[in-house]
Amino acid sequence: MSNQGTFISGDFTFKDLLAGADTYEINATNHTIRSNYYDLRRFMPNVLGSVMPKEMEALRDFSLIGNTTITGTNLDTDVAIQSGLGNLKTNLKMTSINNVNQATYKGSMDVTQFDIGRLLGTKTIGRVTANLLFDGKGFSQETINSELSGRISSFRFNDYTYQNVVVSGTLENPIFNGKLTVNDPNMELDFEGLIDVSDERNVYDFDAKIKYADLYKTNLFKRDSISIFTGNIGMDMRGTSVDDVEGVVRIFESTYQNLIDDYYFDDILVLSTFEEEERTLQVISPDVITGKLTGRFQLADIPNLFQNAVASIYTNYVPLKTTENQYITFNFEIFNKIVEVFVPEIKLGENTTIRGTVASDESQFKLNFRSPEITAYGNYINKIAVQVDNNNPLFNTYIEIDSLDAGFYQFSEMNLINVTLSDTLFVRSEFKGGPSKSDLFNLSLYHTINDNGKSVVGMKRSDILFKENLWYVNEANDTLNKIVFDNNFNDVILDSLVLSHDNELIQMAGKLSDSSYKDVRLYFKNVDIGKITPEIDSLSLSGNVNGNFTFYNGKPRITPVQMSRLTT
Repeated sequence: MSNQGTFISGDFTFKDLLAGADTYEINATNHTIRSNYYDLRRFMPNVLGSVMPKEMEALRDFSLIGNTTITGTNLDTDVAIQSGLGNLKTNLKMTSINNVNQATYKGSMDVTQFDIGRLLGTKTIGRVTANLLFDGKGFSQETINSELSGRISSFRFNDYTYQNVVVSGTLENPIFNGKLTVNDPNMELDFEGLIDVSDERNVYDFDAKIKYADLYKTNLFKRDSISIFTGNIGMDMRGTSVDDVEGVVRIFESTYQNLIDDYYFDDILVLSTFEEEERTLQVISPDVITGKLTGRFQLADIPNLFQNAVASIYTNYVPLKTTENQYITFNFEIFNKIVEVFVPEIKLGENTTIRGTVASDESQFKLNFRSPEITAYGNYINKIAVQVDNNNPLFNTYIEIDSLDAGFYQFSEMNLINVTLSDTLFVRSEFKGGPSKSDLFNLSLYHTINDNGKSVVGMKRSDILFKENLWYVNEANDTLNKIVFDNNFNDVILDSLVLSHDNELIQMAGKLSDSSYKDVRLYFKNVDIGKITPEIDSLSLSGNVNGNFTFYNGKPRITPVQMSRLTT
């Protein structure tokens, strides 16, 4: 028998089907039913019209092959189902099928490559293969109360397929209280506890033991190609989102392995508390970071608050959108181990601290950073202090560095101060250089944003005493001697940077566009090479250089260069 998109075959017996009472009976043996959600409802509107859940629409065309008995409001079925989302077999006994919220059910289900993500309307979850037993009541969030157990052979999550998952527990209203074991090649996990999303404030009260987790292969953390985590997590928190959750999370006896090293973390404690509308997030860990931040804030807005605060010194800066009336006071001591994990090229000394305030009102931004030593990308910094205060009339930023070893050259007694006037950030920096600290640098710079929204960094008239020779940067103090670039450094223009000493001149200009175009040009006029090269043991250079050096798309060109009296 067929009707539009519905086809039915098999041995059927009907009793009191047209009586309109709950005593009717349908027996279907060796049946094959091919249909879809809409056609099946139209085919049997009185029987199935109010019973079939809306989610069945996602099955598209499906077929049911097996044996089914419907007696009044009771269902007894043993069928194989093929659908556009995947296949499953179920042996199910169900009562009160005319009221799915009060229906009871008991049975088993074998699921094969079923796309549960499409059924639920989420792309994070994919196909699942599982053998499950269930015994419960209700289908809605308010009425469900079911015992669930079984093995999930494969489960696709976040573009990774987990294998060998064993679950047993109770799903009620909808609270999951039970155990979950994962024995996957890239994830070994034991979970026991309760997750309750039934009330306005969700409850997360569980313990998880992560024996092994390859965060890279499971697509949970993709920065490090080797990213292995082990540890224990205990959570007791209540809330509806990360912005109102309160409670405690403890991570202990954990390890992390990347390409650089193996790291062990003894104990990390995170506490979230509220006093009226003011929130405090406190982190306690002797290995990672210790301190707290307090205020009214949304976690997702914190990066934008800092960017707005830093960039607000320019009147033509368009602030990123954030919620109004937010403010944060923060004070942390940062330990080197956590920095090594995320930025292995940087190492911090002990007693490195950062504190300050940031708010929706950008003028309230204050920051103090201090560290006894920093090693970063092959450079060593000894004693650094940074102060930022957007509301200070004398300066916005003050940086003091005791010494900096860049490998090829040493700097010492460095000071940098800046202030914003008329939408331009002016910077003054003084420091010494060289092994004997006899080189003196007195630099004057500025930074602004032009009408096209690009950054402009320029040099005012500055002087450098290098190897007892006085050089000037932008001796004419003109409006050239600047670098113009966009926020992503895709387009960079070098606008005639000039370094001069008496009748000697070095000039640089050029343009860079992403990775496809590079055109940088250097011009030398009467330059004594011995005056511009750092001191090197057992090597002394002298001689004059005249000519042009062009670096074009990765290929150097020298046209022409004259070098006279070059000696070593």
